[in-house]
Amino acid sequence: MVADGAAATVDWPRFSQPLAAKIDGAWHLHQLAQGRPLDYFVLFSSGAAVLGSPGQSNYAAANGFLDALAHYRRQRQLPALSVNWGPWDRGMAAAVGKKGQRRWQALGMGSLSLEQGLFALNRLLRQPGAQAAVLPLAPLSPDSPALEMMRQRPFLRRLAEQLLEKRPSALVNGRQSADSQPPDKGDRETFRDKLLQAPARRRPQMVADYLREQLGQVMGWEADFEVDPQQGLFDVGLDSLMAMELKGKLERNLGLERPLPFTLIFDYPTLNNLAGYLLTEIVGAETAVAGAADDGLESLSEEELLALLAQEMGEE
Repeated sequence: MVADGAAATVDWPRFSQPLAAKIDGAWHLHQLAQGRPLDYFVLFSSGAAVLGSPGQSNYAAANGFLDALAHYRRQRQLPALSVNWGPWDRGMAAAVGKKGQRRWQALGMGSLSLEQGLFALNRLLRQPGAQAAVLPLAPLSPDSPALEMMRQRPFLRRLAEQLLEKRPSALVNGRQSADSQPPDKGDRETFRDKLLQAPARRRPQMVADYLREQLGQVMGWEADFEVDPQQGLFDVGLDSLMAMELKGKLERNLGLERPLPFTLIFDYPTLNNLAGYLLTEIVGAETAVAGAADDGLESLSEEELLALLAQEMGEE
């Protein structure tokens, strides 16, 4: 069971919903199994307890209890194995639909087939450890969000580096092809660079367009999908997990001096609200206000001035 939401916005009754099935269920089984000669005591945990999962701190905590219970039983010389499963291509993981699958892909995660899962479980039942993770990691590129996420966690940093070292290279006549080379971020002009170089009058629209593009990637919108800039983002399908994913994308891509608030989408619920806040964070409050108030006449070309004059005369 899941009850997703940013921790700062979820009350205890909702936060505790995923805890009962995992914590109460596992503890009851542990107590009922006392004195019974078991061959196996297997707990199905989740990769969320190892990797974390934005908006699912309650679900991650519930699965973390299963991991702790397995170690507790082993300390008491009782059989136990907790498996931190990644997504399967069936069951609860398959029920999340395309949005959830896109979220896992953005985190560098694939899915396990039934055959792969049973093969892994058979192997794990033969090994002595109390806990193991089975995570179907997708191929990682040097600039993937999943790789950056792993590098931020000391536990996963070494694994991330090893996965990148083992990444297959595209070879042409014995040499690495240009499209398989890591992108040189030093030579790439970022959106922030373009924004700061643009005239103040153009910046609000640039931020709005950029934000619409990022939202489209998170929500899987078609390229021609139109969203009302005054409509609430949760009303057009954004959920709490997507909001956390969007927050992470913006922090990585915009080079902000401070982290964005966890309640970002609740505080700025429309595209216009959010674009205005981001513009202020990037260029500073005084510059953003000046740009919004400036009519931009001094920066217009002669052709643009003539077009604006013709428009004004036509309206009169």
